[in-house]
Amino acid sequence: SRIPVGVALLVEYLAPALVLGWVRFVQRRPVTRAAALGVVLAVGGLACVVEVWAGLSFDALGLLLALGAACCQVGYFVLSDHGGQEGRGEGADGRRAEPPHPLGVISYGLIVGALVLTVVARPWGMDWSLLGGTAGMNGTGVPAWALLGWIVLVATVLAYGSGVVSVRRLSPQVAGVVACLEAVIATVLAWVLLGEHLSAPQLIGGFVVLTGAFIAQSAAPKPPSGPVAAGAGAAAGAV
Repeated sequence: SRIPVGVALLVEYLAPALVLGWVRFVQRRPVTRAAALGVVLAVGGLACVVEVWAGLSFDALGLLLALGAACCQVGYFVLSDHGGQEGRGEGADGRRAEPPHPLGVISYGLIVGALVLTVVARPWGMDWSLLGGTAGMNGTGVPAWALLGWIVLVATVLAYGSGVVSVRRLSPQVAGVVACLEAVIATVLAWVLLGEHLSAPQLIGGFVVLTGAFIAQSAAPKPPSGPVAAGAGAAAGAV
């Protein structure tokens, strides 16, 4: 609500840079030159997206919230893959244990998130009659209840459920690369549905951000073995 949708998504693509920094300075594991190049490209492209030469004309709080979302994406991919890696070990009886079911993972996550947000948002104080009205999308009225239903069922339940499944079936690195399409699709949809037009430098910067994210994820060092290393590898796909 504070910065354009495309810009918010592109800021999230600093996640690979955050992950590589964590791998390099916290885990003290080496990273490849290609991965470092990807980080430089991502940060440089982001400078074009937010138009630093204009004195960061975007809302500062909005940019900080987008950066927080990038940190959350890192944790999301790490935890998704970490559960699968631990599940692939042996159980107490010596048999190979099955990883936690993706629907169970996302269900518990959504329950915790709902409880936390209930305290913050205080829905009992909301004007629920607004759901009977319409919301404007670039001059077009859309039923408010339909937008709310889309946010809950498609943008949350289906999105996170399919995200956990993809990490388990594709590997975090591949899933992260495919997820790069998210920013592209979001920018196009925001342009069409919300009228959020980006300038030529911003579009070029967005392409550079995605290129850097792709290189950083693809060149991330492969972990040796074990749950901890697997979590680090998973984070390389967080976008």
